[in-house]
Amino acid sequence: MTLTLQDSKKSAESRYATGSLSQSDLLQVELEIEQMLHEKVTLESQRKILIAKINGLLHRKPEI
Repeated sequence: MTLTLQDSKKSAESRYATGSLSQSDLLQVELEIEQMLHEKVTLESQRKILIAKINGLLHRKPEI
């Protein structure tokens, strides 16, 4: 079974609501999720740039 980031957040919120997770741990989970989303956007941008560069080297249009 694969957990999504949304599933992880819901799980952490549920554990916080029942008292089995501290507020600082919940905030840490939320921070890590936001960092992963930021990294995803950064990597997608870098991927597009690299594809355009490779296409340029192959004398193709830079579009994907």
